[in-house]
Amino acid sequence: MENIRIKNLIEACEKHPEIQLIDMVIMQDDQVIFDWTKPPYQKDTKHLLFSVTKSFTSLAIGILCDQGKITVDDLVSDYFKEETKDLDKPTVKELKIKHLLMMGSGIQSGLSFRNFLSGNWVRLFFNQEFPYKPGSYFAYCSLTSHMLSEIVTKVTGMTLEAFLKEHLFNNLNITDYSWEHYEGKTVGGVGLSLKTSDMMKVGKMLLHDGNYEGTQIISKTYLDQATKPQILKQNVIESDFTPHAGKAYGYQFHVSPRSYRADGAFGQLIMVFKKEKIVVVATSQNTHYEAFYTAIDQNLNLKPIKSDISSKKLNEYLTTLTYQKQDFKRITSARDFGNYLVASNELKIKEVNLIKGILTFTYEDGRENEFDVFKNGGKYGKSLFLKDYKIEELKHYIEVTWEKDKLHMRLFYIETPYVVDYTLDFKPTKVALEFKVNVSFFYDGFKVIGAKI
Repeated sequence: MENIRIKNLIEACEKHPEIQLIDMVIMQDDQVIFDWTKPPYQKDTKHLLFSVTKSFTSLAIGILCDQGKITVDDLVSDYFKEETKDLDKPTVKELKIKHLLMMGSGIQSGLSFRNFLSGNWVRLFFNQEFPYKPGSYFAYCSLTSHMLSEIVTKVTGMTLEAFLKEHLFNNLNITDYSWEHYEGKTVGGVGLSLKTSDMMKVGKMLLHDGNYEGTQIISKTYLDQATKPQILKQNVIESDFTPHAGKAYGYQFHVSPRSYRADGAFGQLIMVFKKEKIVVVATSQNTHYEAFYTAIDQNLNLKPIKSDISSKKLNEYLTTLTYQKQDFKRITSARDFGNYLVASNELKIKEVNLIKGILTFTYEDGRENEFDVFKNGGKYGKSLFLKDYKIEELKHYIEVTWEKDKLHMRLFYIETPYVVDYTLDFKPTKVALEFKVNVSFFYDGFKVIGAKI
């Protein structure tokens, strides 16, 4: 592939105000021809994939079909007899596994992530309204995908993660990953974290119809069904993006005219071009999906290119791209400000303390976050933040800027899309604390006052 195609693709992403790439890897003819990570992100770290997870759940269903343990025409109620025996919803009795796979369960719209924290996701799924005949109406919902995880567990006695470890990850030599669980079950719709190099292994397997370096992991028969249009997204409005991004859905895969993809919130991606023998893997901070897929589709094709650039020119361009703040002119050191009791807020920060250059957030449950803010600059570290459903210690890159007695911290959580901004304006008797995050299903941002104690 010509270097100019890649440069044009990255330039298109950089110029678009709603595309913020973290990294991108491109494989053609089984060779990785492009592997780029934008600083301060670090090459080949795990990344939270959000709904890319759904496609892995589909692969588990496909493997079970290959083993003869289930079929996509099985009735869902046969696996949840206790939960559905008194359910007066006729359409639920018609619901098949394939309807879950195609996001055609019969519901009208997906539940908010905040609803998921109420417990018992199987009951939550069946308690929804099902106004449509299964298979007739597309309604994207992570809870629908999770029902597939529940079926895997019922059939195998294993969690979805354990099943895929045995039948997928081990065969691909994928060892460094994490997957969130809820009530002892692997979350079926989100929660998987993988390295981009391991995402590419999955993409390579998909490109070769389920075969990876001589091992048939999942059948071509299932993948052919999973990656062809099974239902149309009736809510997609026709636009200039549609010919590239498409409006069809398969079995937990999005289907475009020239490609199909596993994609996740904020721009996480495994995209397969069968004809061109190309796989694109990418992660993002936040991304306009249709514009992103259109940029890829328009630039990675077989149309002749009149002129090319050297690899050196491409690399020179890439080195100019960074999210890092480049100018820390004012070398300012933190001074002691003491302890502050903070008003109620969505992060549940109870106290703020700044002594000897260490800023401490103490939360209502007693947990603490510590940040070294002694002087202006950037550095790597770890801190607590909500990853998907749970608070975890996550690796971050932090940039500290002092302006007199006002502190600004920007944290890039390296394994997620999250970019978090804290501003603390210290006064003799109080502090104003402001929190912003670029993307989130749970946080809206806030500004509160803390009184000195």
